[in-house]
Amino acid sequence: MAKQWYVVHTYSGFENKVAEAIRQRAKIFGQEEQISQVVIPTEEVVEVRKGQKRITPQKFFPGYVLVEMDMTDDSWHLVKSTPKVTGFVGSGVRPAPLPQEEVETILRQTRVVAEVIAAGSATGAVIAIDDFGEGMDSDTARHLASMLCKESAQAWLSTRRPSVAQAFSPGEIIRLTRMADGRRQLHQLTPPTTRAERVAARHLNIQVLPAMTSRSVVIVEGPHDRAALDALAERIQRREGVPLPAARGVALIDAAAADRSGGSSGVVRLAGLAKAFGFHTVAVISGKVAGGSCHGVSRVSSHGSKRS
Repeated sequence: MAKQWYVVHTYSGFENKVAEAIRQRAKIFGQEEQISQVVIPTEEVVEVRKGQKRITPQKFFPGYVLVEMDMTDDSWHLVKSTPKVTGFVGSGVRPAPLPQEEVETILRQTRVVAEVIAAGSATGAVIAIDDFGEGMDSDTARHLASMLCKESAQAWLSTRRPSVAQAFSPGEIIRLTRMADGRRQLHQLTPPTTRAERVAARHLNIQVLPAMTSRSVVIVEGPHDRAALDALAERIQRREGVPLPAARGVALIDAAAADRSGGSSGVVRLAGLAKAFGFHTVAVISGKVAGGSCHGVSRVSSHGSKRS
């Protein structure tokens, strides 16, 4: 069987010891043919400290090592039982290997980021990268974005990956939208100051940023409302061929996802956050009236709101 690459999770700070232990154990137990390479994604980075340049190795994926191996029961057990190894990354009885192109992408991106960090270590350096995170998985993109933010004076990254935006604080994120007439608009969040704003900000990483490539968001009161609308959309799609909301640039989010508070007040708070971030926002609120129930729908945009 051809060897493939797998990701192994370790205790943070023990990557070098784990890598060496796997190599030694493979040699001792006669499995050098099954386990051929153990790699810690590392790059030599030039740092300037007190006016002096120093070259130091920089790990780009703390807590992980890459192992090229022939996955058998014996090789799996050898790696899994190595001290300070918590397990393979991936679900199932046997972990899924990394595609070769993904391994090449990871190694290539680490080299690129290392070079950028080295250049950005100079005082006052500004880093600007377009389409950051393309070709990376979410965790890798977020980690490398965090490294750039930490090591440079300023980092400007354009991206369509929500995980990259999560490396920045809310006030550092700028969302670009295009108006019907072709004009571009900038939307930037301000740091939350009130309790209501802080509660709404909890949804940022959970729901709002993952929806950032959508044009519109529909906000409902809780998970049951969301599940009902999802089921309805899927049923209509199957019966009538109507595209799902996501195909039309519409994301469905619920006001109880962050803290389970939800309700009409939660919808209002979340709608304010979505509006500030430049989304066309539809807030769906239901209530009871004499003789039955009623549903209120408010459409909120940067031009104001109306209720129907």
